[in-house]
Amino acid sequence: MDLKETWSIAVFTRTEGPALRNFLASLRAAAGLHPFRVTVLANGCNSADEQAIRLLANEFEHVRVAMLAIGDKANAWNHYVHDLAPHCDGLGQSTHFFTDGDVTLEPNALVALANALRSAPDAVAAGAMPASGRDRDAWRARMAANGILAGGLYALRGSFLQRVRQRGIRMPAGFIGDDWLVSYLAAGNLGKPSSVAGESIIFPPGAEFRFRSLNPLVPADYPTYVRRLWRYALRGVQFEMLVNLLAIEPLESMPTDILDLYARGLQPSRLKWVGWRSAIRTAAVIRVSAVRAKLRQG
Repeated sequence: MDLKETWSIAVFTRTEGPALRNFLASLRAAAGLHPFRVTVLANGCNSADEQAIRLLANEFEHVRVAMLAIGDKANAWNHYVHDLAPHCDGLGQSTHFFTDGDVTLEPNALVALANALRSAPDAVAAGAMPASGRDRDAWRARMAANGILAGGLYALRGSFLQRVRQRGIRMPAGFIGDDWLVSYLAAGNLGKPSSVAGESIIFPPGAEFRFRSLNPLVPADYPTYVRRLWRYALRGVQFEMLVNLLAIEPLESMPTDILDLYARGLQPSRLKWVGWRSAIRTAAVIRVSAVRAKLRQG
């Protein structure tokens, strides 16, 4: 392991609280002896959260804060990749880590991801697996089988991000499934991906993260669960529209924001069966169709 390289870690958050503090506290064990620098991308925060995040960052070494007015993770991802990551090139940066501020990283998680990319020259992305959650085992199996990264923690090769910048590839602002889109880009190594990621995306053992699971016995968790179901359904519809559009258009012509996608993308079917969540998906399609109709009316 080359300890001269300083790892760059992009952390996405909207609020400051115990979760972000616990995340930052977990970093040292996750990185082992390796030097790192953290960029907290705080997007859409109110003034109180902004002040609290800055105060918290001062308690930890090598942490800087980038405040973004727009509360959108896709926009924050674009900002890091295109505006902040290039400044890491002079540090000999070959690995960039992306994670959420409401998870905690298991010991040596970052080490496992970096070592995996170093030993697999054909891979451009390495994903960590969830170490918690009621659906943990099934989730891990789906990730490995389909080559889908989890937003909780993944790593991208620096040369891969350089090519993303050179080609001007940006996520549509407002797009929900940022981890799905990263998986899509990595699976084809910025080309047309196959049905599986092959050797482009790897999932090394020992790279894991934890998060707080919602508890069905806690009434306060129910609104969060309902919002999560809706976002999952809308994410699936958005991703379907984007993938179908990119099947006939180059990555460079990717829509700039979600409204552009709704206007240009192919109309998704309302009849697609996705199990017990099908009714929620249909509602999401109807919502997108209504927005699409308004856009086309001018």
